[in-house]
Amino acid sequence: MERWEQYIRTANPEPGVITVNIQTSGYPMAGDHWRQQLTGAALRQWGKIYIDPAPGASDERRSMALAPLGRLYKGEVGNNNDECPGAMFIWQTQETAHVQPLDARSNQDLGRDLYFALRHRVLAATGPCKRVELKNRMAWWEVRFSFD
Repeated sequence: MERWEQYIRTANPEPGVITVNIQTSGYPMAGDHWRQQLTGAALRQWGKIYIDPAPGASDERRSMALAPLGRLYKGEVGNNNDECPGAMFIWQTQETAHVQPLDARSNQDLGRDLYFALRHRVLAATGPCKRVELKNRMAWWEVRFSFD
């Protein structure tokens, strides 16, 4: 069993939609940050969330979100600035992602595992493909989050 399979469950309830359930205990700090931002009243500030395949778009979103923090925590061992929603997503409202400094391990594990879980679900729904085609296959799926 892959690590992500222990903490993230996905489903494809309708065409073009992936539901993602994240067990926050697997990602201390990062899981709580995402739960705070992607549930309840906070969710309204983002609207619908989609996987965005556009080259450079994730780097641009990440830069905009992290700019106010400048070099805070940059190069500091064990710390990361976590953006939520993550830079691989685009959301309806186009608000700048919420950023919270937190444990690097938790942040990196969640980002990596989330990507693997989404990739697995997309390939399960669309069939195998060449690696160069994967980015296009992952394009524009709506992602709906829930948390345990």
